[in-house]
Amino acid sequence: MFSKGVLPFAKILLLGISFLAIVFKLLVAPNIALAITPTQEQLAKFRQLPKSEKERLAKLAGIDLKTFSSTQSNFTSQPQENKIDEQRAQPEPKMLEPPVTHPLEEGNGTEALSDQDNRDAELLPFGYELFSNPISSFEALSQVPVPIEYVLGPGDTLNVQLFGQLNEYYELTVNREGQIQLPESGPVPVSGMKFEDAKELLKKQIKEKSIGVEVSISLGRLRSVQIFVIGDVEKPGAYTVSALSTMMNALLLSGGVKKIGSMRNIQLKRNSKHIATLDLYDLLLSGDASNDRRLLSGDIIFVPTVKESISIKGEVNRPAIYELKGNTTIGDALAMAGGMTPYAYPKLSSIERFNTKHRREVDTRDLSSPKSLSRSVSAGDIITIGKMSDHVTKAIHVEGSVLRPGIFEWREGIRVGDILQNITDFIDINADLNYSLIVREINPKRDIEVLNFDLGNAILHPASEKNPTLKPNDRILVFDRYEPRDVLLAPIIKQLKSQTKAGENTQLVKIEGGVNYPGAYPLPRNYRINDLLTASGGMIDNQEGPDFGIVVRPINIAGDIETLYIDLTKSVFEPQSGENILLQPQDKLIILTNNPPIRDEKIIEFESALESSYENRMNPTRQNQIRSNQIGQNSLGTPPTRLISEKNSSEPDTPSEYSRNSLIEPILNQLSRQARRDNPLSIVEIKGEVKFPGRYPLANGLTLTNLIKASGGLTESAYLLRAEINRMQLSQEGADIEHLTVSLEAALKHDEKNTNEITLNPRDVVSISKMPEWEENRAIEIAGEVTFPGSYEIHKGETLSQVIKRAGGITSYAYLKGAVFTRNQLRENEQQRLSELKSRLDADIAAALLKDSQDSPSGTKHALAEAKVLLERLNKIEPEGRLVIDLDSVVKDPKHNDIVLLSGDKLFIPQLKQSVSVIGEVQFPTSHLYDQALDIENYIERSGGTTPKADVARIYIVKANGSVILPNINNQWFWQQRENIEPGDTVVVPLDSERFNTITVWSDLSQIFYQLALGAAALNSF
Repeated sequence: MFSKGVLPFAKILLLGISFLAIVFKLLVAPNIALAITPTQEQLAKFRQLPKSEKERLAKLAGIDLKTFSSTQSNFTSQPQENKIDEQRAQPEPKMLEPPVTHPLEEGNGTEALSDQDNRDAELLPFGYELFSNPISSFEALSQVPVPIEYVLGPGDTLNVQLFGQLNEYYELTVNREGQIQLPESGPVPVSGMKFEDAKELLKKQIKEKSIGVEVSISLGRLRSVQIFVIGDVEKPGAYTVSALSTMMNALLLSGGVKKIGSMRNIQLKRNSKHIATLDLYDLLLSGDASNDRRLLSGDIIFVPTVKESISIKGEVNRPAIYELKGNTTIGDALAMAGGMTPYAYPKLSSIERFNTKHRREVDTRDLSSPKSLSRSVSAGDIITIGKMSDHVTKAIHVEGSVLRPGIFEWREGIRVGDILQNITDFIDINADLNYSLIVREINPKRDIEVLNFDLGNAILHPASEKNPTLKPNDRILVFDRYEPRDVLLAPIIKQLKSQTKAGENTQLVKIEGGVNYPGAYPLPRNYRINDLLTASGGMIDNQEGPDFGIVVRPINIAGDIETLYIDLTKSVFEPQSGENILLQPQDKLIILTNNPPIRDEKIIEFESALESSYENRMNPTRQNQIRSNQIGQNSLGTPPTRLISEKNSSEPDTPSEYSRNSLIEPILNQLSRQARRDNPLSIVEIKGEVKFPGRYPLANGLTLTNLIKASGGLTESAYLLRAEINRMQLSQEGADIEHLTVSLEAALKHDEKNTNEITLNPRDVVSISKMPEWEENRAIEIAGEVTFPGSYEIHKGETLSQVIKRAGGITSYAYLKGAVFTRNQLRENEQQRLSELKSRLDADIAAALLKDSQDSPSGTKHALAEAKVLLERLNKIEPEGRLVIDLDSVVKDPKHNDIVLLSGDKLFIPQLKQSVSVIGEVQFPTSHLYDQALDIENYIERSGGTTPKADVARIYIVKANGSVILPNINNQWFWQQRENIEPGDTVVVPLDSERFNTITVWSDLSQIFYQLALGAAALNSF
């Protein structure tokens, strides 16, 4: 059978074409050879199609599907599939329970259903499947031996073989007078005689006439008889059948009994007399065909309508609707249904029937007693046989990551190690040997409690207390190290929640943050912090110091909470310390990790594709399992860390499930809601040089040291000699802020008797200062024509000439006039100015468009179009942050011209330039080989001259060092001084800004655009 879901269109199309070809070949042109001949595989695929799809294709072809079904037996040797087999849902084996199976009932060719849901499905009348495979003729009956009691009649043929003194062969047919013409003996009457008697008569007569002749007589072609099949049959009418045919043969030929026809009262009438009654139940249930009479010409087979029936369902081998005949007891009815299954519970059986007021009532009976079985049934009764409970008593159930899960015998004193005897033969290789559970029923209501144990110790130390003693019906759960635990824990958590009484806390605890498997866990007795960490797969790898934990504990039914800070290092490595506290119901442990997992984009991409592909086809639990299996384990053998693509704004590289903000924010919200005048807001804040600054809940007795640990610890740049605590003091007059200066060095001493430890108050704000003169990475970069280019660390106040000297000095190929010096601060300023001008330009364009809609001169439209193009070009330009310097002066006279360096500065010293560039509004912007004999006009002419859009009055030169020489319109020195053009210079022909009168910001934008473009050109020129 095809799996559930929509068949792919291509497969349906292929099967549809094959189906049409089959129909045409069989029903339209059976003698025409087709180019497309259906194969057995195609026929098998068509038979496997759902019924609705078969009907759709048949309707498309205009063919009766029943006709096709009856015809396909002519060209395939494979038997037609049983309808019940097609419709039967395959039962899925239940974990820890043996599959329920029942034998194949050969009486009617149907298999008893093994699944309880199928037993309770709609019942079918019993026995009618006998006629599911119709036949067309009984020609094969002529080849079977003729019984000795066969009665001869007109039309029968006798084959007479004479041998000995006389060798002759005769085919003698019984004529209408009932005689045969025996040569040399005359007519011999045989009609009405049994074949055996007629055979002896003929032998006697022939031997009397011919001495020394032996005789062999056999029946040849048999006569045909005409009979009538009427009543509730599929194809009532007159039929011509072989004289050997019986009532059953005729019923099969007529298509069988209808669903409303009687299977137990089929009548044979001859000459208006009732001759026999055929009960097909005798044939189907016990193989008795003694009442299947042979037919004579003119016989009538009449099938009446069913009168009375009952339904039997539940735990019987053959649930169905059965026809009643005479007085039938409950025992008789169950016998027709094949008896009860081994899983039947007859003491809990019910009989539904109509009372005298025609209302249905239910009678529950114990059908295990003979007295109940002897009671008679009535028409319309529905008998339901109950099923035994699936609950196994005095057994041990083993589930999870084991090699032999299942049900094991319980005996007094049995322990875990007696069932799971060793690790090699009983435990899966991926099993978590540190954390397993025993789920135990504690009362007749089947409430449960949970016990945790160390499976590895239980197996390795079988005689110790580490190997728990088991009680009847205990369940042992063994977890996988590399798969989420919610699959096995979900039913336990559900049960614990359902058995919790009003006003009580559910016996559950939660863990979130930096552990491998966060979530809810059952709370056993004497459960501590280290136990919960073990249950959750342990903390994720942390290479930056110990993690810190916060326990959030409910304190009343109103939902108010309190918080406790936990040193997880002591909880794990010093389990007897006070940090390893006992957990209470509904406690939540939050792990604040200092080393969250690195985001792996490939895994995130895989998770995204998996979720989108299987969104409606797989449940979330199974998706988590597949995702964990695909990710696998890392090189250290630790479980794969779960990743979420959502980022936290304050911790951009941390997945949200590990972010302090996302973990602590719900706690802070609850503390804010429960704050009152007599219950101050229990929140403190830490700022400055800690790894995770922000707001944190205030636990009772929270010290400055613990707050620093909770915030990830101090950064490398933290100043230990001084910190400040801003504390709010409340009084009747109002609130005042007190500033406390403390020494971090004294407060952080690891001395248990440290008297300098500072306890924090509600709303305290702690500020950790940065070390004076601290800078994370103070370096500059020198590239190009120096002896040792590269990155150089600098100290505060160091100058450019000093670093050049450290770099080995400049080379002989250096072109100092073309040096490019960039600074991060200038780049940021340029970016800010660009953003402002872009916004102004957008506003000017919008205003110009509005004006253009009122009066639309063509020139304005053209100017707006060019402005939009220029804006797009401007968006692609990145600011360089260039600072114009005279490097030659710096090198020659550093005392007066030196430059103080800042971190991030970059210096590029190119080789000697031999070109002059011309850009802007010229016909062919390009670079030209430097020629001392050429002036500006010559270079512009070599670039094709200016365009009509050029602003000739504002042509300027950008020198190789980035400085700009602007034209002076009042005198002509600009055009006359050829020495102003030097190698590496760029001639700029700007765009006429007067063409953009509607755009007020154009002049500023044009200037900045060309400056940035030329800065980029200068950097790219070497």
